[in-house]
Amino acid sequence: MSCEPQSVERGEVLATAYKSKLYQPEVEALINESMSSQDSQKLINKYIDKWLMDEILYDKAKQNVKATTELESLVENYRKALYILEYEKNIFAERGKDSISQADLDTFYVRNKEEYKLQEDLVQVLLVKVPEKYDDENLKTLWKTENLPALKNFLKSTDGFGYLDIEKWYPTSELKQLMPTALYDKINFSKQESYSENDRGFRFLIKILDRMKAGEEPPKSYIMPKIRQRILNEKSSEYLNNFKKELYQNNIQSKDIIIHYGQ
Repeated sequence: MSCEPQSVERGEVLATAYKSKLYQPEVEALINESMSSQDSQKLINKYIDKWLMDEILYDKAKQNVKATTELESLVENYRKALYILEYEKNIFAERGKDSISQADLDTFYVRNKEEYKLQEDLVQVLLVKVPEKYDDENLKTLWKTENLPALKNFLKSTDGFGYLDIEKWYPTSELKQLMPTALYDKINFSKQESYSENDRGFRFLIKILDRMKAGEEPPKSYIMPKIRQRILNEKSSEYLNNFKKELYQNNIQSKDIIIHYGQ
């Protein structure tokens, strides 16, 4: 009975291997809101299979690999590295709350815009993927009228998937991974046209809205989040280096630290 409160707090147990348990919150981070429940289930099943294989291998390894001083040292070093990494992530998270002005973003963009020229085409699209059984008059009407709020609700109710943000830009390589090859190959990304295809039990609909070619300067809405993250990373790295230096200086004289070499 003493174990039950901990199990409830940690969530549902998805799998058990020997004395280890895999809990639902451990896989929740893998799930994207845009995924269909079918795709989410496949991803969870794949993760569970990998987790079980790792646990089986670990159990066999403990039975067949002799523990040595060198091995224990590697394990301890790795443990230290994980703790340090997690601590640094916490520091970075705190720095992530810092505000970066639009002027900072614009200045950085102007100074480095050659670096950010597009490496591949970008497109603005409307894209829908639904099971074929839901390819009905309702879907045709919503698609034709571009009733985006209603389309979003339709996708939720039919376990579908879609790109329905008309302001967002997508690399063509990303679209290629989402669509059947037959559909992708017949698209002329230079024209504002609609295309459709049935493949493997799904109905795909896509409409090209706009396109930017490789080699052009990217739209600010596409590149600014990347620039913001880069500026933040640079500021955080500088802050982290200064933080570690100050931490070292403040603790080097501690009674818990003794340098024996050269004494």
